[in-house]
Amino acid sequence: MDPTPATGTPTVTRSSRTAVVVCDAPGEQERRLVGLLDFFRVPWKQVGSEALVSRAFPGSNAADGYAVFSSLALMGRFLATRGPDTAVPVLLERAESTYFYGGGLHAEMDRAVVWLTGSSAAHVEILPAAASVGGQIESQTDICGPLSGVPVVDAIRPGDAVLVVPNLTRRFRPLISACYGHVFGQGFLGGRSVYVDPCPELIDLDQPLSKPYFDVRDFFCASVPIVLFLRSVFRESMAQPIERGACVIVDDPYLKSRYGHFTFSEILSLSLKHQFTCTIAFIPWNWRRSRGSVVSLFRRYPDRLSLAIHGCDHSGSEFGDVSVETLNSLTQVSLRRMEQHRLRTELPYDRLMVFPQGVYSTAALAVLKRKGFVAAVNTDAWPIDQPGSIKIRDSWKTANMRHEDFAVFSRRYAFHGLLNFAFDLLLGKPCLIASHHDDYQYSGRDMVALIDQLNGLAVNLNWRSLGGVIRHAGCLHQALNGQQHISMFGNEIVVTNHRGESQRALVEKQEQQPELIQRIEFDGHPVKFTASEGLVRIEVNVAAHHSGCVAVLYKDEYGAAVDGRTLMRRSRAWVRRGLSDVRDEVGARAPWVVTYAKEAGATLRSRIQRART
Repeated sequence: MDPTPATGTPTVTRSSRTAVVVCDAPGEQERRLVGLLDFFRVPWKQVGSEALVSRAFPGSNAADGYAVFSSLALMGRFLATRGPDTAVPVLLERAESTYFYGGGLHAEMDRAVVWLTGSSAAHVEILPAAASVGGQIESQTDICGPLSGVPVVDAIRPGDAVLVVPNLTRRFRPLISACYGHVFGQGFLGGRSVYVDPCPELIDLDQPLSKPYFDVRDFFCASVPIVLFLRSVFRESMAQPIERGACVIVDDPYLKSRYGHFTFSEILSLSLKHQFTCTIAFIPWNWRRSRGSVVSLFRRYPDRLSLAIHGCDHSGSEFGDVSVETLNSLTQVSLRRMEQHRLRTELPYDRLMVFPQGVYSTAALAVLKRKGFVAAVNTDAWPIDQPGSIKIRDSWKTANMRHEDFAVFSRRYAFHGLLNFAFDLLLGKPCLIASHHDDYQYSGRDMVALIDQLNGLAVNLNWRSLGGVIRHAGCLHQALNGQQHISMFGNEIVVTNHRGESQRALVEKQEQQPELIQRIEFDGHPVKFTASEGLVRIEVNVAAHHSGCVAVLYKDEYGAAVDGRTLMRRSRAWVRRGLSDVRDEVGARAPWVVTYAKEAGATLRSRIQRART
């Protein structure tokens, strides 16, 4: 999950660099800190403040160095016992770097920041309730990675802590600045880097999401500085994304030249000019409606235009149903229609489910898994039947694997803001942009502006089809004897060997019920696997300069299903799809009609309600 900008194949080497957490009485900040270290698989050791002046490394091996974590308050108390001219403690002097975090008494923190910055007037300040705060992340790609140079809007808020350094010295440089001070900065002490983060609360990864998606603007000061530090200092020991994939997903259009504001020829032209890819979340109900002129565009530009599956009838919250029988029937009808569309048009599609209206149930994940879907993609993180079940740590992973060990990849709308997209890339998550036809008004001006901003980030984006992004969305861990060690999330992943000789790869996938696996294939051939401790492990031999796909196939316990949709339900789906098409087309050409219809509908509902009461 290390977000270092990558060119070509990520280099992963063994490292035993350790995090040394200095505290005398571990509190909530320390609990959250070690939770972050565990999440990123950083080895750590806890020591008391007496270790600051010890000449022995507080661990078994310091060969690969260590980084120190300490609260500002603890450092302030240490300085109070030794006077203002205290020399750099041995532990800090020998560390590769030190991270100081906030919390505790202000007098103690202020004493520490004066010593760290070399400015006698430096202090920590809490932003007042009336503060209107903007900010900027400095263009320091070595530390800030994809966030380098990104403006901070609506993220630094009243109640957050800033570091005020009236007279900047050579011993301190800001990394994240706000109107009233600095949210994060780097100091230089005894020839070593020290990082100062005055935020009084680090993020709690075990906190349930309060929104349907993780919004870094709600946790900016609590999460961004610490993650920037970890990805910079521990990049060699943290897992790295195989690549940072990106794709634009457009919901609903069927394959005709124009759908509402969305025009296929225009989107193709924009994709070639601005360097992005587009996957249509295709409603299977539309399988008979594709036009030859648009189909030919897909055939000519398969690297730019592709198809995924968007529900079945797209009627209401169809995949929010909790009945396995109903979901099995819906999924089977959906796949049958997509196959019929493929036979009619010769266009391939990816077995990826983009849930209509962002609604799904845990039962839907179970059915999709057994019906051979690679993964699902959704904007809302939580299933409709378990809304409080997703924690922040689930949303930080490459894909959410909380339910049924089935990958749900997150996507974002443009209104989530550039900061959220950049933070996802910092975590190693794919960059998936959700859109509808009305996002392409004025020749897609706003969408293209976002894409240009993303392409301008300090990271190498690999634009692929949605299926291509997900099949390359994995984590590369430390190499073991020259062997690749890969974590996969979707049920398929591409393993690539860039070497001039064959290479072994160990692939792992989370799976609590390995008995459900029918077989695992590599390049279409069955391979052996082992299962233990909630993981399935597959070892494959990849030929020189070759790529192969590992695919996990599950038993279809539910079997064939009878189409349980009644004539009434089919009729409602037909009417709904027709009205939706009319709404989108009229809204693009005569928006005043839609506005008038909404107002008339609201008036009618109000009158009915008054009549009932």
